[in-house]
Amino acid sequence: MTIFRRQKLVATIGLFALLCVQPSLLAAQQPTTPIDRQKYQQAVALFRAANAVPETASDDERRAAIKKFTGAADIFHSIGSRAEEANSLNAAANVHDDLIEKPEALHLYLRVADILGEIDDHENLAITLNRIGSLYLHGGLNAKALQYLNVALAFRRELKDLQGEAFTLTLIGNTYDALGEKPKALAALREAIVIQKRIGDKAGEIITQGDLGVVYSSIGENQKAVECVAQALKLARESGDREGEAAALHNLAAIYDDLGDTAAALDYYDQALKIILTLKKRELEGNTLNNIGVIYLGNGDLAKARDFLY
Repeated sequence: MTIFRRQKLVATIGLFALLCVQPSLLAAQQPTTPIDRQKYQQAVALFRAANAVPETASDDERRAAIKKFTGAADIFHSIGSRAEEANSLNAAANVHDDLIEKPEALHLYLRVADILGEIDDHENLAITLNRIGSLYLHGGLNAKALQYLNVALAFRRELKDLQGEAFTLTLIGNTYDALGEKPKALAALREAIVIQKRIGDKAGEIITQGDLGVVYSSIGENQKAVECVAQALKLARESGDREGEAAALHNLAAIYDDLGDTAAALDYYDQALKIILTLKKRELEGNTLNNIGVIYLGNGDLAKARDFLY
């Protein structure tokens, strides 16, 4: 049964966020020659056009936005605007990731990491290393994921970024779980929750409590698993986090299915699916539909199984 691990989307604190709000903050980074200034503004226009494409746009429209982002990156590269180049590539990678085009996203995030390392932007580098680690984990390259996440953790601690440290510990816990090292997974996730409770990071705790429940479920500690995921569900509902609520319902369903209570599992999946369809989260929707189909298949209801699996 597929458990869903939800990535917390920590936005890069990129220079274009400043450009839209406080353009004067970028004055020192803009080129000085007339030709380069013209190119810079051309790149800004491309970035803004791509950034205006909503998440609800068609796949073709979003892929066109990717081309604009990478086009902007090429121009920024040509005039030596490295931070802006990194931010443009990062934006393109985010869209690839959202479209579940993981190899393309990974390729761009690696380029972003190289640039951020060159310009000593450790804050955004830590965020990017988390994303790279997550993608390696998604692809089953767990040892490589751990390598990148440990570097990210060192940067988070160097910067005294407690929220980022907890998030990175959550990813490290998930990676140890994938490696089969359950005690290390539990230790990392518990450490993350301690930090999240201390700083009041409910959004982060929703994710980590859910992931802790997943690990408990994998070692047969089903009561603890239910308690953790139920806590994630409670926090999500209190804070209005619909994606967190859907992920928690999904994972409760998976746990009850493992316990053999398929009626409860189907009920939780149904609740989750109603939310997921409003969010347009493809990966979570696919996992949920597949899991429902597997239950019906196990129950011998081939007709219903086919509705969800095909």
